[in-house]
Amino acid sequence: MSATRPSKLRRTFFADLEHIAAVQRDVDDAAQAHASAAAALQLAQAEYDATKLELQIQRNRLHGLFRSADAVRSSLQTLATFPADLLSMIFVHGSTDRPQEDDKPWHVVAIDIEAFHLPYRVAAVSRHWRQVARSTAQLWTCIRIPSSESDVQCTGPNSAAYARLLEHVKLHLSLSQAASLDLIWDLTLSRSVSRDASTCSREDKQEDVFHSKLFQLVMRHSSRIRSFLLETSADVGYDHDTNHFGGPHVTTVIHHILALLRCRAPKLVELAVKCLHFFVISDDDFWENFPEMEFPVLLPHAPNLRRMHVLDAPIVVRRPHPGFHALTELAIQLTIYTINDAHLWDTLVSAPNLDRLWLDLKVDDEEEFDFEIELPISLPVSTIALSQSVDSPFNLVTLLDRLSLPNLSSLSIKAHMVSSLTVNDALASSISSLTISGHTGLGAEDLAILQRFAAVEAVSFSLATAKMDDHALFELLCDAADPMWPRLRRLSLRGVASDSVERDGILQLVRARNLHSESAKYTPLDLVEFDKYSVPTHVAIQVEDIMGARCRLLE
Repeated sequence: MSATRPSKLRRTFFADLEHIAAVQRDVDDAAQAHASAAAALQLAQAEYDATKLELQIQRNRLHGLFRSADAVRSSLQTLATFPADLLSMIFVHGSTDRPQEDDKPWHVVAIDIEAFHLPYRVAAVSRHWRQVARSTAQLWTCIRIPSSESDVQCTGPNSAAYARLLEHVKLHLSLSQAASLDLIWDLTLSRSVSRDASTCSREDKQEDVFHSKLFQLVMRHSSRIRSFLLETSADVGYDHDTNHFGGPHVTTVIHHILALLRCRAPKLVELAVKCLHFFVISDDDFWENFPEMEFPVLLPHAPNLRRMHVLDAPIVVRRPHPGFHALTELAIQLTIYTINDAHLWDTLVSAPNLDRLWLDLKVDDEEEFDFEIELPISLPVSTIALSQSVDSPFNLVTLLDRLSLPNLSSLSIKAHMVSSLTVNDALASSISSLTISGHTGLGAEDLAILQRFAAVEAVSFSLATAKMDDHALFELLCDAADPMWPRLRRLSLRGVASDSVERDGILQLVRARNLHSESAKYTPLDLVEFDKYSVPTHVAIQVEDIMGARCRLLE
């Protein structure tokens, strides 16, 4: 037993020595790592100090450049200190020289938000700019009146928006001084959707009062208006034409429009009034009581009016009227109301220098009057576009036969009106541009009528997928002995359907007129254009091979 104990102690001792040696090695490794880290820290500290010094040097350099630039700026005349007259010219140029969409009609009501905010942003730059902006009348002459509806859904009138718009218009009218005005007005009618009768009545009245104030404000400056573009629309919160109490939504906005148009407007050049709210909101006594009651004299003094566009608004003329001797462009579109022939004739007679006329309306020629209706003898127009529904009691194309049209060169009508068209010798020899559109097809009988337009040089068919007897059309066009439209230079096909199998008539036409141009019976084509619906792809490829850049694919 005494010999065993020392042996155990010896083994324990040797084990402890081995453990001590292992720990010693770990200590040596840790010491080496510490030494390496200390060296790296010294190197990093040196780099840190160097970059800190470089940063301070660059900051000092930048501050020096700022001081130098400030010194130079103080010796120069910047925009902030430009003379008022020069700064005013820059403001006016910036507000008027804005990109325009070439294909957008002049009468489209579109509020340019950037242009709307421009005068306010300019005036907010500095005190000097604000003084110059407020004294530059031309900067405030274009008054854009956006819709008063709020950005969020509400069940009542937006009083805050009403107040802002009134102040906006007042400011422009005041700062524009005596300069001519251009008004672009997006008038949205938001009838109350409250289920409480008293609340509904109060909210509707509040909106009517707002519109009344706005119209009264504009009427005081009617003599300064150069351009007036107004479009109404309806937003009643739900798709229904009555309120919660069974009655129709009613407004008086038409009365305000008529009141404004009864004012003198000596500077008025452009007028566009489009009433798009009637499908949801009605207007008391629109013009159903005419001619039983006296029709108001509208635009009694507008000697400079050149362009007028009317959509579902009662803007017509009843003689005696001083007339619009400067009016060259007139468009009247009535989709839900009928105009009597007395108003139509008097309106046309009032414009002795009319050049372009667009009519899309129903005419009632059965109304009996206690006065004699005076029809115009002739119209000086060069362009006429006629459109009406199929069930219209009075066919507008009869105007072409009733009136003398010595200057007419461009005619546009709907496809269903072709069968009623009488092509006299004067029309046959004067029309050089012909457009046929609509949702009705064209048969051989219709094409025989159109064939009489012997002088046409440009023809366009836009039929909205309606069928046309294109076999008969191109057979007439390719007739070597007596070709249809021998002077034809431009042909356009859009949405033309056909029962033909090959549908290669346009290819035959191009080959006949452009590959055999030695014939004196017809003129080579300068341009053919079509969409994929009207001409199959395999035919379009062959036409393009012949015509090259003179072949255009429509979207």
